[in-house]
Amino acid sequence: MKNAPDSKPSREHRPYHPGNRYASTRQRRGGSNRLVSMKWLVALLVIALGLAAYLIPRQAELVKRLLQDGRHERALALVGEGVLIPQDASGDDENSPVQASPADLAKVLLDSIDHDFDEASSVRIDTLVQMTDDPAGLRRELMQRRHLIPGPLMIQLLDHLATRAVQTSEPGLAVEIYQDLDELQPLDLEQTRACIAANRYAGNPRGALDAISAYLDREQLPFTQLPDDLRDLTVSLHRELNEGSLAFDLLSEEFKATLDPEERESLVELITTVAAQSARLNDSLPILEDFLSQTEAGSMDWRALASPDHAAADDEEFLKFAPMLAQHLEWNGQTNQAFTYYRKLAALGQLDALDRCVTIYPWIDRQGDVTDLLQALVPVVERERYTLLLARLEAERGEFAAAETIYRDQLSGEYTDDATVWADLGDTL
Repeated sequence: MKNAPDSKPSREHRPYHPGNRYASTRQRRGGSNRLVSMKWLVALLVIALGLAAYLIPRQAELVKRLLQDGRHERALALVGEGVLIPQDASGDDENSPVQASPADLAKVLLDSIDHDFDEASSVRIDTLVQMTDDPAGLRRELMQRRHLIPGPLMIQLLDHLATRAVQTSEPGLAVEIYQDLDELQPLDLEQTRACIAANRYAGNPRGALDAISAYLDREQLPFTQLPDDLRDLTVSLHRELNEGSLAFDLLSEEFKATLDPEERESLVELITTVAAQSARLNDSLPILEDFLSQTEAGSMDWRALASPDHAAADDEEFLKFAPMLAQHLEWNGQTNQAFTYYRKLAALGQLDALDRCVTIYPWIDRQGDVTDLLQALVPVVERERYTLLLARLEAERGEFAAAETIYRDQLSGEYTDDATVWADLGDTL
């Protein structure tokens, strides 16, 4: 009895095909391979987009560094990459990389943008503005196409273009660009400073003053609220234009608003100079009196100043300005007030001031005051004659004993043979 045949063919009878061994495996993996390929494709696309987004700021930073290093040609080439200009009719129909000026590139960029300034386009056009050697031409292109450019970007471009105009020695053009900018957005403080500098560079001090006035009007600020440098510049510009009286008024206003002693001292010095140049000496006197009244010597009695215990270290400001004030007061017929300042100066050792006291006291009936002053100061080195003057004044006051003492002391010394002194002594006995 024969055995029944096996249900599976034996190895000898199974047909052999080389691909049969992995055919089923490929069938199982075919679907997953296609899935992996799609994943890699998506991943590569994401990486490419990320790199593109990353390169935009990197390119902007590179261009900025190239500009700082003065490598304008390389910066221009980098900005021009990818910007194409059609050849003219006689040339190739194909587009070729730009080999042109910043103004040409800017024109192409502006004409090719349809109300959509992405970051790369903004960086390119701003870079062209900062490196152009033809700011007038670039200004013309910008103004003709300003309806295409977003407002904030246009403000930035004009600001940078004005700076570039100054750098290319075209300050007059820079002033015009700042005027364009002011129409779009009022100039801030730093832009106002730059506009003032451009006006001065262009030899237009009146324009610089107008820029300061416009800023004050716009911000509704008084002159005293300007930064220190602009206040000083305003005064200088008025003096430059021979408008000393206006400069004096501004300085007076600033003095009234200033409390810092050091600032007040520097202001007073300038005020007196400007007052002399603008025939405003009379108007400067109250300012000087106010200033000196705040000094230590100005607030003290003259007797305290003449005391040996007085420290002279704090008298510098008074000694600097009081002679000027006393002189101006005397010139303006205010001799009594002048005597008051001369007396304090004499108490502080100023011989010229003592001479003025002795000279003017008869005109203003201040004999008693000058007698008291000489009592405190005599003997005075280099003014020995004032010792005999004191003796005469004491006798006129009725202080005969004091006068006799002084006369006898002088007659025992260098005046032994002076008949006049002997006669004065006889009158007191």
